[in-house]
Amino acid sequence: MFAILRTFMGSPTTETGSYRCLVVENGIVINAVMLTRGLSKEEEWQPPDGCILVESDEGGIGWLWDGDKLIDPNPLPGPVTISPGEGMKVV
Repeated sequence: MFAILRTFMGSPTTETGSYRCLVVENGIVINAVMLTRGLSKEEEWQPPDGCILVESDEGGIGWLWDGDKLIDPNPLPGPVTISPGEGMKVV
């Protein structure tokens, strides 16, 4: 049996129906799968050896898992502020 770690970065999942899990190996998301709640232990899908499942509506392959939260390895840059008269600068 394996543990499914839940994060609520997006909308929380319900206790019935299907739910999305990320397969994490060595802190890196290697796959995303949809699983069904309420299956017997024999029917449950098992992740590969050495992997954990993290239940989340956010994240995807290549994201990082630090044990508490998912981290986007390529976050979007913050807003750019241009003051009047400055114009744009190439750095």
